Amino acid sequence: MRMKRKQIYLEPETEKTLSELAVVKGTSEAAIIREAIAKYLVTARQDVDKSENPLYRIMGLGEGKKDGALNHDKYLYGEDQD
Repeated sequence: MRMKRKQIYLEPETEKTLSELAVVKGTSEAAIIREAIAKYLVTARQDVDKSENPLYRIMGLGEGKKDGALNHDKYLYGEDQD
């Protein structure tokens, strides 16, 4: 798997805990961060209710609606937004 480089800032206490955990687990700090992010994203995705976000309602409109740019308010909110 090809990975992308990211840089983050950590509080000193978080950095210390991360460093200690990496030693105890015998793994890299980066591996712990990747694991934590992966677990967080699974939970975060479950928490997002896509039906509440009007942007999710326009997904796929390009496959049938030809006037999405002109009438996006009608498709997003069900009414004209003059």
